[in-house]
Amino acid sequence: MEKTPLHDTTEETTDTFRLMADTAPVMIWMSCTDGLCNFFNKLWLDFRGRTMEQELGDGWMQGIHPLDFDASTEAFEKSVKVFEAFRLEFRLRRFDGEFRWLLGTGVPRFDKRGQCCGYIGSCIDITDRKNMEVQLRKSREELEEGFEQRTKELSNQKENLEKMNLTLQEVLMKNELEKKQIKEDIIANVEELILPLLKKIKKEGSIELTEYVNLLEKNIRQLTSPFGSQISDRRWRLTPREIEVCDMIKNGLSSKEMAKLLNTSHRTVEIHRQNVRRKLKISNLNINLITYLRTL
Repeated sequence: MEKTPLHDTTEETTDTFRLMADTAPVMIWMSCTDGLCNFFNKLWLDFRGRTMEQELGDGWMQGIHPLDFDASTEAFEKSVKVFEAFRLEFRLRRFDGEFRWLLGTGVPRFDKRGQCCGYIGSCIDITDRKNMEVQLRKSREELEEGFEQRTKELSNQKENLEKMNLTLQEVLMKNELEKKQIKEDIIANVEELILPLLKKIKKEGSIELTEYVNLLEKNIRQLTSPFGSQISDRRWRLTPREIEVCDMIKNGLSSKEMAKLLNTSHRTVEIHRQNVRRKLKISNLNINLITYLRTL
């Protein structure tokens, strides 16, 4: 039979389509109106490792992953029945047996009269993207798990610190109560036992002894004052004798009187006074030592 120009044009168009389809960088398929496939391009067949005859009709569906089969075929058949475009993700077996994730899309084809004559669609391999999504989801879950764990640890640490703080407050409160009780006991002992005894010694002693007892009485009364602890502060680095001299100066004794009570020379007392001023960092200041010590 002699070929007509129209027949030649149709064949040329078909050959051109097949050439374009076979050189396209995506997997291309075509189907009839019933959804049975009647064409696959070269990239599809290379991907599957099967012949055109094996894939035609619904043969290609044999490669769908069992877990994706029902959902994929149902979505495909539903769209074909109503001539709607579709888009779905599913796993398809490759020539080496590995299942690869594909993004499949399909649109209905219409002729010049507006009648549907089948579908044409494509598939691209999105396995790397899916693996990345899995990895990102796993990383996010690990981060969330780590965050929850860290939050729980911090909550436990906070709870432990609060318990320790309460315990410390109880200990400090107990110490303050004990210090208060000790102070009250000292005052009671001083008032009831020591001071009456000193008064008795003053009545029966000499003038020199009386002066010493007066100083001793003042010192005893200062046991509950802050002066003793402040002048003994380690930062001043005062010697025991210098602390004793400070106490006498504060109580208004002259260098002569201190020398007599300490059984030392007047010069030695002056040296002690100079050392005290230097250690208290008032050597070069116009400050009266008695006045300064009474402010402590």
